[in-house]
Amino acid sequence: MKTLRKHLAAGVLALALAVTTALSGCGSGSEPEPATTPDAAEIIDVMSVYRPETLAFGAPLAGFGDQGALDEYVNAVEIGTWSDVEQVKSLLQKDQAQLAATPAYVAANLYNKGVDVRLIAPVVWGMIFVLGPDGAPVGDPESLKGKKVGVAMPGNMPDLVFQYVMKQNGIEPAADMEIVGVEDARQIVQMLAQGDIEYAVVHEHLATLATIKAGEA
Repeated sequence: MKTLRKHLAAGVLALALAVTTALSGCGSGSEPEPATTPDAAEIIDVMSVYRPETLAFGAPLAGFGDQGALDEYVNAVEIGTWSDVEQVKSLLQKDQAQLAATPAYVAANLYNKGVDVRLIAPVVWGMIFVLGPDGAPVGDPESLKGKKVGVAMPGNMPDLVFQYVMKQNGIEPAADMEIVGVEDARQIVQMLAQGDIEYAVVHEHLATLATIKAGEA
């Protein structure tokens, strides 16, 4: 079975910066604060940076700290990975990560709860796709009505974006289609290939992997 790849949304990832004196300051006035320097702020010994295990989501932090731009402010950069949003939320709340690549809504929710974070680099790539059978209509949300749709990471960004886009088009996913939530996003590729679901809402790099596998079938 070949798959049809539909672009769904962008802007799903952001870099969340846990504010530190060496890298940034939060001013409430209209005048910008003077830039900090190594003489005016404490140098960070080890800067902990966390990125998702998913390749496409973690790519913006590939090689972070290797260019020398932080040498005046940071002695060393330590790169770690996170596997689920609860883990990265905990890291930011406990100040165990100074920088993390997160879904944008995660950082926004933390900020609204009073956690001292800021979004510094929202990514606007097309990262979430709807995959379906070859020959299915492109760009027609109505074609999903009555279908069995697998949604990766229920309650997280792929699900939230899909729900929003459908409702903007007058479609209620819970009522108008059969939604199958799949916690392990990697499993959804196999489910689509086996015909267990008719469509899949999935993020990169799994969208590309599913397309390649379909071409080999």
